[in-house]
Amino acid sequence: MNPLTPKPDISESEADVMKPDWPTIRTHYESSDESFRQVAARFEVPFDTIKKRSSREKWHKLAEVESAPVPNDGTSTAHSVENGTANSIGTGMSADNGTAEMAPVPENGAANGTGTDPVAQNGTAEMAPVPENGTTHGSAPIIVSTAPKNGTAPTIPADINTLDRLAAAQFYFNTLGWAIHPLFGPDRGEPRERGKKPVLKAWRQHTAADINSDDLAKCFGPGSDHNIGCVVRPPFVHVDLDSKSDAGASVMEWLATMPELAVVPRERTGGGVHLAFICRDLPETMLKPKQAPTCKINDKVDAELYLNSLNLVLSPSVHKSGHQYTWEVTGEIPQVSWVQLCRWFGFSAPETKKPGRPRKEKPWWSKWSENLRTLDLTAVMTKLGHLGECLDADHAKWSVRCPWEHEHSGAANKTPGSDAIIFNVPKTMPGFRCLHSHCEQRGIKDLLEWAEERSP
Repeated sequence: MNPLTPKPDISESEADVMKPDWPTIRTHYESSDESFRQVAARFEVPFDTIKKRSSREKWHKLAEVESAPVPNDGTSTAHSVENGTANSIGTGMSADNGTAEMAPVPENGAANGTGTDPVAQNGTAEMAPVPENGTTHGSAPIIVSTAPKNGTAPTIPADINTLDRLAAAQFYFNTLGWAIHPLFGPDRGEPRERGKKPVLKAWRQHTAADINSDDLAKCFGPGSDHNIGCVVRPPFVHVDLDSKSDAGASVMEWLATMPELAVVPRERTGGGVHLAFICRDLPETMLKPKQAPTCKINDKVDAELYLNSLNLVLSPSVHKSGHQYTWEVTGEIPQVSWVQLCRWFGFSAPETKKPGRPRKEKPWWSKWSENLRTLDLTAVMTKLGHLGECLDADHAKWSVRCPWEHEHSGAANKTPGSDAIIFNVPKTMPGFRCLHSHCEQRGIKDLLEWAEERSP
């Protein structure tokens, strides 16, 4: 089956009974700082089984980017970002805006970058093959991006805007390990979906392991009009800042007040920008989103967080407005914490719902130890001096002096009238009603509470 052709959707019930996706589990262990026990709990597999399998297949942790030593040849090594700015170490001169200068992409437009796959003699990037067993990472609870494995930091190169769609798609996949997939062009589909709607039906399960060079050539080569989409996978996240009413002008004004975000790789969109980050400590509740979490930065600027399994449009795609996506800030993609993302943009993790049904509020009459159906309300009102005449013996209807007659308009009655009544039919809940507007919302509950206060 062609990996980039539509595949049937997998229901949750079917996914639950599928066997563990060991390639995904291994990739997650090797690229994260989690222990075997944590990975076993995350993917719901036995701890002993994962230990035996890792020993047999010789699993090894990948070198942490931030702790990798500086090579003797002076190539750059990334550092973790504490204050939100990206730093690089190397012999290359930094650009004026603080972004690291990258080695140029070959003139033929093919990306060899820092990916682990070899570059073919014709200059085109060789794609990672689909696993022979036909399985994909889509069946796993969490899918990890196949980020560069040679110790260099994921980087958006300075000359990326010179690449055509095919070369750009090859770079995103081969160098960054992103799960690239085709989107319909800006002139197809419903107005709200133009330029953004995925071609694949099962795109949420799409991973970098599903891609090969022939697929990319068919989708993005000469004669095609597809936009480039990316199914975001950890540890990458993207923040979409929008102010559609002014085509992104308010977004740029806000960014001017945030110097800590000045060197973050930034892609200009039709209504604002995309900012690219690496975040390795996202809360568990954020890893299975149905849609991008959103928050409002100010009256004009909105922020959306694109993370695991969500679809993002990439340069040089064309927006339905005719705007072409471009990278206006390039350089290393910084590693940031979840706390930093929350502080900058206002995101927050959804509250975890406690299992079980919520407790129902007890009815008002449950606080009475006696059975109110057997209450002799006429005797109560007699004792309190508020009972009047019997108005209807068959329905046990009595006039009473309203306890709140001081709130009524006009002078108080000398004797109880028919404007306030009680019902005291045996074996039924007693009732109270007053015709004055001040007592419109009062009933038997209020009358009994008043009587309890007067004579407990």
